[in-house]
Amino acid sequence: MHPIHHIPCEILSEIFVQCLPSEYFSADPSTAPLVLAAVGSDWRRLSIATPRLWSRISLPLLRSLGDNSGIIQMFQCWLARSGGCPLSIDAFCLGRSKDNTPNSIPPVLLHALNECSSRWQEVKFMFSADDFRRLQAKNGLPLLRKLDVTVVGSPPEIPLTIFGNAPAIRVVQLGGGVSLSNFTFPMGQLRCIHTPSLSVGQFIHILREATNLVEFGTCVDVMETLPTSRTDVQAGNLRSLSLYLPDPNWINLLDSLTCPTLETLTLKSYGYSPIPANHLSRFISRSPLRFLSIGLPRSEAALNDLPECLSAAPRLEELSIKYLGQEPAYDLFRRMSIVHPAESHSFLPFLHTLIIGVRPQALYAQNRNRDRGWTYEEVLPMLVNRWNVHPAADAALTSARLRAFHLDVTDLDKDQSPTPSPPLKLPKRGSVVFAQMQALVAEGMRIWIDEEAEEECMHEY
Repeated sequence: MHPIHHIPCEILSEIFVQCLPSEYFSADPSTAPLVLAAVGSDWRRLSIATPRLWSRISLPLLRSLGDNSGIIQMFQCWLARSGGCPLSIDAFCLGRSKDNTPNSIPPVLLHALNECSSRWQEVKFMFSADDFRRLQAKNGLPLLRKLDVTVVGSPPEIPLTIFGNAPAIRVVQLGGGVSLSNFTFPMGQLRCIHTPSLSVGQFIHILREATNLVEFGTCVDVMETLPTSRTDVQAGNLRSLSLYLPDPNWINLLDSLTCPTLETLTLKSYGYSPIPANHLSRFISRSPLRFLSIGLPRSEAALNDLPECLSAAPRLEELSIKYLGQEPAYDLFRRMSIVHPAESHSFLPFLHTLIIGVRPQALYAQNRNRDRGWTYEEVLPMLVNRWNVHPAADAALTSARLRAFHLDVTDLDKDQSPTPSPPLKLPKRGSVVFAQMQALVAEGMRIWIDEEAEEECMHEY
């Protein structure tokens, strides 16, 4: 007899649960739990008798009621098999009827959802506003912890209160076209909010009301004028902030915000003017940042006075900036290459991961040979010096030396540019640069170099 038959049912049942997909819901017969139940009669009986296997349910309602009958039967079957376990449900109702209105949830399925609302723990709903109104949650939402909501079609005109009384809810994520103003949430207990669009006023209101907020991501609405009066807000528990701004100048919104526990800051903008470094440096100097990511559409929108701005975050461990011009990138590499006992704490001494994006259209520098294009003159010394931090200088620096470097050189405007970019060349095999980078990789550093010329290519050491 095969050894697997000697495993106690309790242990085998737990193994079955660990086989469930970790990041998505699926009724695919080739994945758990269905594939486990198809192995043999013993495994079928055990899997059916394991309620947690059936507590994660996917409901893709794509067509008319008649076409969804099999999905409805599947939902009812899984509900019965899940016993009293907390439920994770991913349900979406897409498509439109003949009069071009969004399809509605079949009444029998809506009734089943309402009846099991007391067991909702993590739900992801994509319904029309009318369907959300029909959700009653008759038995309350005592277990609801995580909510992901997208409204198909027009958002509700009157805020929906179905999620207003959920004592365990901590995470709210809203899809496109949905605002926090469309639903009522217990703001004071939320720890994570991701919403696609907010006005400046709503942004400040959330930070004031959600006093336990730890993670916050949003796009500040471009249609609202930035207020001229300063309103001070302190987010005492916020550790991660992700902001998408319509214009880099809107970063002065951060002047009114103090985050004494902030560790991760992600800034993105689709404007073209440079980010005012003074506003950003003032903000990050008030926060113990460890991870900073800045995304800009063009190198012209890069941070001015970049090294001085980054000096305000001496505890940074990971830094990602896209996109810089050639000279600002060179300036950053030169500053980082200065590492010795006398100046070991001068600039980002704890940085272990660096991701830099450079645009070839900015590779023409007035004080450089026009035909030479991008070189590795400042890149290599920085890598060598940041890897070979002297152990006697600072034991903490040695453990936090630069361990990963990703250089991304991308021509975003190559189709519209009247002037062709200079040729981009990877270090030649057998060259001194190539040999030194290979030596760093052999010692443990991770190096990626992506370059885009006439044909896209990637090189990983």
